[in-house]
Amino acid sequence: MERKTVTPKANWMQRVESHGFDIHHFDGEVYWAEDTAYRFTLKQVDEIEDATNEVHQLCLRAVDRIVRDYRAGDTRLISQFSIDPQYWPQIATSWEKGEMGIYSRFDFAYDGKSPPKMLEYNADTPTSLMEASVVQWYWKEEYKPEADQFNSLHEKLVDRWNALAKAENKPFVHFAGCTEVREDLITLEYMRETAVEAGLQTKTIDISDIAHDGEGFVDPDGAPITHCFKLYPWEHMVADEFGPLAASSKTRWLEPMWKMLLSNKAILPVLWEMNPGHSNLARASFSAADFAGQNHVVKPKLSREGANVKIVLNGLAAQHTGGIYNEGDVVYQAYAPLPAFGEYRPVIGSWVVGDTACGMGIREDRKFVTANDSRYIPHYIAG
Repeated sequence: MERKTVTPKANWMQRVESHGFDIHHFDGEVYWAEDTAYRFTLKQVDEIEDATNEVHQLCLRAVDRIVRDYRAGDTRLISQFSIDPQYWPQIATSWEKGEMGIYSRFDFAYDGKSPPKMLEYNADTPTSLMEASVVQWYWKEEYKPEADQFNSLHEKLVDRWNALAKAENKPFVHFAGCTEVREDLITLEYMRETAVEAGLQTKTIDISDIAHDGEGFVDPDGAPITHCFKLYPWEHMVADEFGPLAASSKTRWLEPMWKMLLSNKAILPVLWEMNPGHSNLARASFSAADFAGQNHVVKPKLSREGANVKIVLNGLAAQHTGGIYNEGDVVYQAYAPLPAFGEYRPVIGSWVVGDTACGMGIREDRKFVTANDSRYIPHYIAG
């Protein structure tokens, strides 16, 4: 694993924009970076792929354990997720019915030498999808045509929509999100394009335009919403006015409700309890006492994009990010240091479509915590 300097081509911004991706800068700073790339060997990529598939299966087994315990009357695990108990039955039913999900993304710490360590799992609303699937592929074709890339995301997404179409009688799918947020709209529209390629009929709407007519959810034209891919977190949905209706409606939500358990940081201590010492997991706990005098990270159970994270090194807060999340409802995780390449620290975003690892993207930052504005760096495989 090496960080390489690349000379950007003069027209790189126009080329990126030609693919429908126009957020290559945030607040005047480069977000999509073409002056840098990470080089991996095939062996290293195989290790990331294997770790992703392995930990994904551990996560599915954890969900199954949580649901089975709950159905048996043992709420010890599910109660740790800070989810309103009124929604526990719907989460369990969603899992028991085998509702299909579409995609998700792990964040791993990896230095090319030691086993990848899971930092967290965004299994509900992962963004930076188009960067990983489309933009970095065309970067490779432009700069490193002789090399390979861990990236079959587009093909796997189309295949997944095909599988859903076959399983659920080729439904009409609405795509809903906060369309005024450019990053969300790009992700939403790219995901919709893959569904269209799979032969599905689709429509994009803003999440705020979904209404309930007394019988079910409808779009602004009054058409029923039978299936909805929502780029809107479940924890926000159940907190909204229509939360109870959304949880109990006949609308088939994508991602399914059982993924609330995987996108919640409470899954980290559950995974460690079930798989103590696993090489791809970092020790995690619900108790601060378990990390007394040790380097660790404090994460709100419900937080996103690196917000409200505190890293404690040698008894002092090395970094404490701001944000809007509840810092009184947290988990504790052993500090898994990111490798340092000069002043930058990369995080591996490893993608899962269905139940299969199929691509990765890299975010890097000078800070310890990767945030929403951290640089996105392409990768290639050589050697």
